[in-house]
Amino acid sequence: MDFADLDAPTIGAVLSYLEAERGNSTRRRNARLAAIHSLFRFAALQHPEHADSISRVLAIPPKRFDHGIVEFLSKEEVEAILAVPDRDTWLGRRDHTLLSLAVQTGAATAPP
Repeated sequence: MDFADLDAPTIGAVLSYLEAERGNSTRRRNARLAAIHSLFRFAALQHPEHADSISRVLAIPPKRFDHGIVEFLSKEEVEAILAVPDRDTWLGRRDHTLLSLAVQTGAATAPP
């Protein structure tokens, strides 16, 4: 197999096959594309004579996908998390402080 066999349309067809026939998710398709891009970036340095086809493969964009909605913790959940660290030990006080900081800065609280 040569770089001439691995052109952009072939790579695109393989990615489409993985998604349509094998049931891979868009995230998995993008992960595989990232690995292919990594290989072809390396190949661009080793085989400059195939720069044209390599650049076409590197130009294949990742597919967009919907991100899940960010869930926030309720007040009861925050209180339960803050109650877990043992504040009689140094590590427990540290953990409680870090968790309190996350809650106070809005990283773990419910929206108003």
